[in-house]
Amino acid sequence: MDIAPPPIPLSEPLGPGCAARANKPALVHNAITLAYDRVFTDVERVAGKLGDLGIGPGDIVAVHLRKPVTHWMVTLGLMRIGAVSVSLTSNALGELAALPGVSAVICGTGEESAFPETLWRFAVTRDWLDRPVPAAGVLPPPEAANRTVGRICFTSGTSGRPKAILLDAKLLGARLAGTARRAGIDSGSGLWCGLGPDTAYGFTATLAAWLEGGTVFLSAGDRGAFAQMHARGVNILIASPAALGPLIRDATTTELPRIDGPVLVAGGRLSAGLRDQIRAHVCTRVMIAYGSSEAGGVTLGDAGALDIHPGRVGTVFADIEAEVVDPQGAPVPPGGEGRLRIRTDSIVPGYINDDVASAQVFDDGWFLPGDIAALSDSGDLTLLGRSAQILNLGGVKLPVEELEDRLRALEGVDEACAFLVKQGPTEPDLVIVVVARPEAAEALGPAIRAAFPRLPPFGLFSARELPRGSMGKIRKQEVAEAVTAALEGATRGDTALDVVPLGTG
Repeated sequence: MDIAPPPIPLSEPLGPGCAARANKPALVHNAITLAYDRVFTDVERVAGKLGDLGIGPGDIVAVHLRKPVTHWMVTLGLMRIGAVSVSLTSNALGELAALPGVSAVICGTGEESAFPETLWRFAVTRDWLDRPVPAAGVLPPPEAANRTVGRICFTSGTSGRPKAILLDAKLLGARLAGTARRAGIDSGSGLWCGLGPDTAYGFTATLAAWLEGGTVFLSAGDRGAFAQMHARGVNILIASPAALGPLIRDATTTELPRIDGPVLVAGGRLSAGLRDQIRAHVCTRVMIAYGSSEAGGVTLGDAGALDIHPGRVGTVFADIEAEVVDPQGAPVPPGGEGRLRIRTDSIVPGYINDDVASAQVFDDGWFLPGDIAALSDSGDLTLLGRSAQILNLGGVKLPVEELEDRLRALEGVDEACAFLVKQGPTEPDLVIVVVARPEAAEALGPAIRAAFPRLPPFGLFSARELPRGSMGKIRKQEVAEAVTAALEGATRGDTALDVVPLGTG
């Protein structure tokens, strides 16, 4: 039986109304500005090249391209021919190992040898865009490509171990249907998305902007970015807390007014302090977008609610079923504390090739994101911590995110993470790793002890930076491995992350 294609034109997200907005900017990156008709034509050319290489509908193809414009052109070309695409990150080999169904990887010139010989490896060259536009009938009809197109995204949280999900045509259509409406994206939107295309939200939000006829800005949020946003008409931002840090610092170096539009913060805990910095320097409205790659968006709430509770993320969307349950899986009364579970028409059935991980968080149509939460009778959701990240410190239970927020507020601390490591019977189990200014590092142990007198003994380490995933979450497994190596006397270079012991507290 033939499967009806989704009503949303997934294979041609720039297609609807393209003729009417032919000269309107669709994509902007630094000095590059590409109008709708140019992007549409170039995507057709790229799709033709992909077909010549033997890539067809339903094939799973990995993309590893550092230039964001090229990355998106190839991804859109894969969608045009109905392929399933996946964007690789710095953990490319680990991600490929988790996806045995990948048939090809598309990369930059000279990078082919970095990938397994068992895969087709194609390097993008200039001639991909110099070729003629494919003649009618060469590419699959868009309605046929709509049936097989799909997107694979990775989600690893802080563990560092990639888990893959598949957004097939039906699920991808369901995600996109509500993204523009909930985020307020329309034809007048100038969207800066600080989440990369390898993230589920970054991917769908960007596609939603093109489907609505808006303009997408791919510039990084570093030096000069804020002025460019003003000059280019950006009026909606989507970013993680980590991505907003450089943008705030850049904005403070200018005398430009705040952007008259919202910033949607996703992919990490937003503190009231960071919210206030965003309000003061970047945007007039700050919203919290809570959701997951596995289930899609759950809430979009005004960040002013953080003054009520640091974990308040807004009201659950009307088409999302959310419950807070006890350890036996029974719903708790409104306002009660328990484990959050979610059910929606855009939830994935499980992780690809990982039945064990799937069984832990998917249950009879529900997804359990791992959050301890409370839900009011009116649907207001408050996150109280991650079930795997609530530290039991000498009988005192403390959400690790709350501890980290308070550590970052200390003088001289730019970034911090905390976790438990078994180091032996006489060594502290609690480890704190900070990115701190040199003048503050020496006195940091006593400062932390004074600020947190009830903390048990802890080991303190410093690092130049903390590794983060695409959603801005600290990859704590990597940090823990570096700490373990430092405790075992590993030399510099034995681990990717160099940490320095600062003593105990």
